[in-house]
Amino acid sequence: MTLRGHPGTKELGLNHRGAGGIASLATVVLLLGATAVVFAPSLSAQQVRPAGLALDGTGHNSANLASALSVSLTVNNLDVVIVLVGINEAGGSATVQAVSSPKLTFHQRSVGASAGNPMYLEEWYSVASSGSGPAAVTVTLTAQSRFTVMALAISGADTSTIFDGSPSIGPGGCCGTMGGSPYGTTHFTNTFSTNNPADFIIAYDASQGNPTYTASSPLTLGDQTAVGSWMASGWGYNVVTAPQASQKYSLAVNPGENGVTFVDAIMQSTSTTTSSTSTSTSASSSSSTTTSTTTSTTTTSALQAGSNRNYFLMDNGAYVHNVTASILLTDQLSGVSSGEYGGNWSLQLNAYSPNGFEAAYTQFVISYSSGMMSPDVESYSSSGTFLGEDALPSAHIASSALTTGTQVSITALTNSTGDVVGAAFSVVANNGGVLWTESASVAGYSFLEAPIVGLELILVGYGGGSQSIANFTQANGVFVFDSSTPLLWTATFPGNFSWVQYKANGSSESSNLVYWIPQQESSHVIAQSFAK
Repeated sequence: MTLRGHPGTKELGLNHRGAGGIASLATVVLLLGATAVVFAPSLSAQQVRPAGLALDGTGHNSANLASALSVSLTVNNLDVVIVLVGINEAGGSATVQAVSSPKLTFHQRSVGASAGNPMYLEEWYSVASSGSGPAAVTVTLTAQSRFTVMALAISGADTSTIFDGSPSIGPGGCCGTMGGSPYGTTHFTNTFSTNNPADFIIAYDASQGNPTYTASSPLTLGDQTAVGSWMASGWGYNVVTAPQASQKYSLAVNPGENGVTFVDAIMQSTSTTTSSTSTSTSASSSSSTTTSTTTSTTTTSALQAGSNRNYFLMDNGAYVHNVTASILLTDQLSGVSSGEYGGNWSLQLNAYSPNGFEAAYTQFVISYSSGMMSPDVESYSSSGTFLGEDALPSAHIASSALTTGTQVSITALTNSTGDVVGAAFSVVANNGGVLWTESASVAGYSFLEAPIVGLELILVGYGGGSQSIANFTQANGVFVFDSSTPLLWTATFPGNFSWVQYKANGSSESSNLVYWIPQQESSHVIAQSFAK
């Protein structure tokens, strides 16, 4: 997801239109203020949830007659990172000499060739053992050749026993053969079986020529790349919930070409995370009381989210109405962002739209820099094209106010049919006093009105893209999600759902935070701890 530019750059933005457009928005602001409970539900639970396999980040690159190639992708702590290298040795005979990264140590998993033509592939893997954020991976060959590099990061894997059995390298047959390799418009893998009930299946193809790829059911296309008219590579994946028996996976190529196929399986971790959270906050216009939040967490598995990737909240395709996402701090919030624009951090509520709307996703954002909070709402098409924004007035909030008990909130207000009609932003102090509120109607601006079928909340760099990384020195608290319709949570990437329009992955800005497994407090309220 290519996210926002510098929050102070508003050439493409709309002027702020104020909060007077809709009466119901004032009600939301009132509920967020000192005259009512900020977040009344008492949050107390101790739940055990299984880890889940999910795609965290991908990257690809290609070269015509080169011996080294780099890719960049988002990697979170304890992700399994897979690197797939395809080589057309018609451009020079070569194998992989090394796969290297400042953050990762790679090991060769498998190699394979296609009989009768020069297609060749290798699989390498690593486990991310520190931090979260962008990772650069460089593949070095033994000689120059035409080759592609494709990388993917998978969360929720069993990092002690990563793979379910051995990989299978084709050819596995197709619509015809040429020189003993699959030839035609569909390239099948060999039959493939697994033992583990929950696996992340990866199917890969490297072909001559310059075909485009389509994943055949049950695969979802993960990525594809090409080298001029010399070769192309593509991979697809499927997260399964039962052992696979003699299953063939296929990728369609257009036009038909020779190729070599591959399939492997990553096992899901069987560990769980148990978390206990208790919160109670109340405030009134005449007096206020605040009970601090305490969080205790016992972890026996990998953290499943962090930085610019959080769990996906949704209601199985139904529209989510009147959602408020808040951070309730249990520590001072202190951090500085790298990148061209600097700043401190941004809180981004990324709302995904259903199919058929102009906006594929809308961002509700609070950006913070040098004591100034700047809210805005902006939307993008399914291809990532910026559609427009509403930049609301900034306000000064002292950094010292962002401390234990303070709550920062973003509300996306909808009408009865689920269309977004307004936005509200607030900061409530640890004594219940309202430090700041800002709101706007978006009625009449179609690019901001799309319904919400799911959302993610992230606390990341100030803005400006992938170079904006928030390095928090202090950051602990609880995300709280509340809506007037049911909410569920999942580790599955939003683009895997047919009813989500936007299929790419993650936000550009990132941070050094981790997000713990959410706790389902009620059908409408979810709490989630975060920490640096």
